[in-house]
Amino acid sequence: MWKETELKKAIDFFVRGEYTCSRQPASQVYDYDSIKHLAFGVHVDGRTDEFVVYNSNFAHVMDTVNKLDVKKDYWLTVFSDEEHRIYEAEGYNIKSSEFLMILYLDNWSLEPDNKIIKCVKTEEEARRINHFFNKAVIDLKKIQ
Repeated sequence: MWKETELKKAIDFFVRGEYTCSRQPASQVYDYDSIKHLAFGVHVDGRTDEFVVYNSNFAHVMDTVNKLDVKKDYWLTVFSDEEHRIYEAEGYNIKSSEFLMILYLDNWSLEPDNKIIKCVKTEEEARRINHFFNKAVIDLKKIQ
């Protein structure tokens, strides 16, 4: 199992990537212990704010979010190996529940078994991926 510092590094890396891909001119990133807050300043794919949570209990998460008085819809991304039913019970709509894996890609390409994992470089590739997932997983304006 990962050490705490390795998990923190992985989450920080994820948040930096999410921030880079979704950033707007007024965007800010805030760090509240085990909660990262991305405040975009405008609507980005249905939300103005996103919270990334790891190693934190539900009560602490809700207390932090409520103190910030976020009025618009926001996303809550939870990295945990526990069930997400407590969030559903509190009225959250679970858009997806996915497994996270980390690959260190030196050459931006990996071929495990019969699958190819690589960096998306063209708008055409991004459109195909968005169509496959039926949602905007890649912002076409920021492909470069």
